[in-house]
Amino acid sequence: MNPEEFQKGFNAFATENKSSLKINNLKVVEGSVQNTFEYWFTKKIGMIGTINKIDGSLRSVMIVGQGDGTMESTADLFTIYVFLIAVTNPSLVPDDRGTIMTELGFFDKNNDINNMNKSTIRNGIKYSASYSKELGLLFSAGDASEKK
Repeated sequence: MNPEEFQKGFNAFATENKSSLKINNLKVVEGSVQNTFEYWFTKKIGMIGTINKIDGSLRSVMIVGQGDGTMESTADLFTIYVFLIAVTNPSLVPDDRGTIMTELGFFDKNNDINNMNKSTIRNGIKYSASYSKELGLLFSAGDASEKK
């Protein structure tokens, strides 16, 4: 899919789920190696995407963010993660999306978020979760066959 299709799918899923977390204006920036976009839902939760220069297809999307200590900001992060899974893998049912979140350690009571670094693959899409002191939680979706 291209960035416009991604935005449309993300916003459709947000509307379907009665969420205000929508992508209002996705601006693609031309780069020498790849094109990118950056979008901030809040001051602390953003999205960075990379785009194949040759065909305009979305290569990967990463959600970066730190909650502000409120349940609302934590819920926003998890909501955006689930929306990203739903848009990048529309054939998955809600239970499958929940299984991905479980495999990444989000529901593990013993999970040390400071050492989080897990990934799982569904239908050719690799989902990864890790933690950075500087950026907070990093959640990404990208082509599982792509070499980094």
